[in-house]
Amino acid sequence: MAHQKEYDPVIAHVQSNLSKKKLSTSALETLSVIVYRQPVTKAVIESIRGVNSDYALQKLLEKGLVKIIGRSEDVGRPLLYAAGDAFLEHFGLNDLNELPKLREFEEPEEAIGKPDTE
Repeated sequence: MAHQKEYDPVIAHVQSNLSKKKLSTSALETLSVIVYRQPVTKAVIESIRGVNSDYALQKLLEKGLVKIIGRSEDVGRPLLYAAGDAFLEHFGLNDLNELPKLREFEEPEEAIGKPDTE
């Protein structure tokens, strides 16, 4: 978009406020999957979340929280997503190793739908 130089401060202010908006639950879920499973395809993200993630991915890409790092060798060569440059800064991390570890969840003894082994 072309504009006159005198409007630079106004445009910078608007862009700054837009980028400071909170992430939606959908975007946070998508970001979590990407960060912990990177590099990851959209199909894997959607398989884990169980819903379409197009909009969340687009918003995360626009904010620089996610980036495309290449293509998978899978059929159709889908795009691979990973944490973007703005991710660490946004969440106050120096390195991805500072992320909390995912803990393994054990299935309760009397889980609903658990196959009988007797």
